[in-house]
Amino acid sequence: MSSCVSAALQSPGAYSPCADQYGTSFEDTITSRTYPAIRQALGDIERRAPRARVVVVGYQWLLPPTIGCAPQMPVAPGDVPYLRSLQRTLNTSIASAAAETDTTFVDMSVVSEGHDGCQAVGTRWAEPLLFSDQFVPVHPNAAGEAAMAAEVEKALAS
Repeated sequence: MSSCVSAALQSPGAYSPCADQYGTSFEDTITSRTYPAIRQALGDIERRAPRARVVVVGYQWLLPPTIGCAPQMPVAPGDVPYLRSLQRTLNTSIASAAAETDTTFVDMSVVSEGHDGCQAVGTRWAEPLLFSDQFVPVHPNAAGEAAMAAEVEKALAS
C-alpha cells in the first residue's frame, strides 16, 4: 500500500502509477518468497505441535473492487484493482499453504466485501490511511477484529 501511495503522490493524475512502476514484482515476491515462508512456518508449527488445531486467517479487503476513495486511501484509480489483485494473491498463497499443512484457513474475503477502508464509520472493518478512527491505519478496527473472531469461532466449531 505504501509503495502505491508513494507512486500516486509522485505521479499526480496518473491512472495506475503503481502497477506501471512495479508490474508483477509484488505478486512475484508473494509467490516466490512469502508463500514458501508461510508454508514453512505452518509446517514448523505442525511438526512441533502435531495435535494442535491451527487456524490462519486471511486478510479482509482493504479497498473496494474497482473505485477507491481518495483522499482517505490516496491510491490512483487504476491501482485500486491492482492492489485488490495483490491482496487476492496473498490470500490465495495463505490458503494454499494452509491446505498443504493441515491448517484451517479462514477466508475473510467474502464476508468483508463492502466493509473495506473506503466505507463509512460503522460499516468499515478496516481503517483508511487518512482520517482513520484508530492509531494504526490500514488495519482492522474493532468491528473487523470482531468479524474475524466470529469467523474463527465458526471454523473451530466445524
